[in-house]
Amino acid sequence: MSYYILTIDKSMVNNKYFGDDFMSCDLITRLNSLSTQFGIPRELNDARDLRCIDICVPNVILIHPFTEFVKNVPWPNATTNPNRDCRGIFDLPPGLPPSRCFFRVTCANEEFNCVNGVPSITVEVGGQLVLEFIVNGTPVFWVKEITIIDETLNAASNWYRTDTGNEIDNNRFAYFMTLIDGSCIVVDTNCEIDVANQQVIFTANVVDKLWKHENVWVEGVTPYLQLILAQPPFVDNITIHEEFTDHAIPSCLMP
Repeated sequence: MSYYILTIDKSMVNNKYFGDDFMSCDLITRLNSLSTQFGIPRELNDARDLRCIDICVPNVILIHPFTEFVKNVPWPNATTNPNRDCRGIFDLPPGLPPSRCFFRVTCANEEFNCVNGVPSITVEVGGQLVLEFIVNGTPVFWVKEITIIDETLNAASNWYRTDTGNEIDNNRFAYFMTLIDGSCIVVDTNCEIDVANQQVIFTANVVDKLWKHENVWVEGVTPYLQLILAQPPFVDNITIHEEFTDHAIPSCLMP
């Protein structure tokens, strides 16, 4: 069973890296206004470019929300040793709060198991909580490894249907597993600097989503597609697909 992972670090969203200017769903107007930035070679219009599109995609069938993970992490023990500066090592002055904190997922894996006809799914997600301190104008990073999920899901877990929002009966879980082709894991993290208690309050919400390959019709725009109405008609466009496998988040399981 294949899976995907989506990570969201709330401490990184509303800052200099992203901002709040997200694209609206008024696609034609917005894409026309960004044609130069997006390399769209022609002006789009609703009648020609907004169309029904037939795609084959993973369609999520079941959702399982894990219990929120909360961990209070004390700041590292701070000591002063001026002689270490000559070796390029910066010690943290006592009581110095971090300037920021964030979490990055470093590994994730999900495995489908079937033993004597009984299905279960093992989920593990791990990463690094990173604290940045500014010492004499120099950023110093402190890293702590954290496993936020290491759990096996089965029929007794809370599974909800995406079409109705209803929780499925335990007896129906095995039936739904006959439909499932893969999964995706959504990881939403946040860290709060608690200066008064010299700690970081780290929270993570993880959602497991089970999907099956489906043929789906949607309404959308293909801004680079130009259909030439000749005899026979042809398309003056090609898109090449490539996945960066070396850049993918690895499994938490050691090879």
